[in-house]
Amino acid sequence: MSEAAGALFGLEELLMALVTDPDMVHQFMAFTRDAVLANLDQGEAAGDWSTADSWYYLTPAYCDELPDPAANSHGAKLKDLAYFSHAQEFDAVSPEMFEQFLLNYQLPILGRFGRIAYGCCETLDTKLDVLGKIPNMTKVLSGPLSDPARYPEKFGDRCVISWRPVGSIIAAEHFNEEAQRKQLREGLAKLAGCNIEVHMHEPMSVQGDLERVRTWVRIAKEEAGKIWSA
Repeated sequence: MSEAAGALFGLEELLMALVTDPDMVHQFMAFTRDAVLANLDQGEAAGDWSTADSWYYLTPAYCDELPDPAANSHGAKLKDLAYFSHAQEFDAVSPEMFEQFLLNYQLPILGRFGRIAYGCCETLDTKLDVLGKIPNMTKVLSGPLSDPARYPEKFGDRCVISWRPVGSIIAAEHFNEEAQRKQLREGLAKLAGCNIEVHMHEPMSVQGDLERVRTWVRIAKEEAGKIWSA
């Protein structure tokens, strides 16, 4: 819904409309919510959904609470599936406006699914209290510009914190391994005691040096091992 609003309004126009024409935004979001729910209902009634239709954009995920993905498993219910949503286009707005203009319209959709992952590339630091209203959230993003230290108090071990460090170090002309280790060590320390995943998302370049990726994985495993085995 966030992406659709940004695409159809235009991002600048959407953000302006939140102030200049809030009723129009509410009408649009209600229309979009109802259309999505109708589409989901039609698909479920027709037996179109399968257990292979879960969508976790952040990373692949499995859990004991949902049926395992399987081929030719049509007829699955939405409660058997995992789903992903985000608020990228609402990154810059206040928690109150985020809840009023987006999350309240997303919640009826998110509630239809068994498990939810939330967040793409946006910074959700100021919206964590509001996000806690998603009852079936299994995974939440700590994005490149987020402060991971904000997350343990809000979520603890309730869900997986998907930490996405800034990718500028691995993408730089000269790869500084010590700087990369420091970045990962400090971020992981802030998330100690939580259920986490760490992933390097969309580095625009590794300067043709694929060994950097292997090095990044090795460092991440080493630093995580120091904290979680302590």
